[in-house]
Amino acid sequence: MTTHKDEHLIRIRPTASDDRSRVLKDGETFGVFNRFGDIQPTEMGDRGLYYDGTRFLSRYLFRVAGVRPLLLSSSITPDNSTLVVDLTNPELPPSADGSTSQDTLHFLREKLVHDRYSFERVEVTNYGTEAARSPCPGTSVPTFETSSKSAALSALPGAASNLQV
Repeated sequence: MTTHKDEHLIRIRPTASDDRSRVLKDGETFGVFNRFGDIQPTEMGDRGLYYDGTRFLSRYLFRVAGVRPLLLSSSITPDNSTLVVDLTNPELPPSADGSTSQDTLHFLREKLVHDRYSFERVEVTNYGTEAARSPCPGTSVPTFETSSKSAALSALPGAASNLQV
């Protein structure tokens, strides 16, 4: 059943593959990511986090309640040091606390490769009127709750192969 609120809603399904890579490099350390900032296996198998020619990480995904966020923009800073990715949430499946409407949450991912390490900063901003909650299994952050202010999460690859927000 379509409500008045949903009559103009266009559902978007993300594509399974994306052949456009983003590369960060510092000395002998480099990372090959997709436009979403993920390390997701592809047919060519080139994505990953490498040091001295050896791949140390071949899969690192950012998901919101198990769903891939929608891409708003993706760019590398002019000095080639940081990948900046803006994402928003798709319509999320209902939970015990209710559902979160599409385009309510904004995720700013900043990825940096430096001196044998990869760092990631995730800033979450909720533009909705209700608090949004989501479990974060497999990370050191058990849950987060966002209100109208921003929340920031940081993660290092190796702490979890799947960053679930």
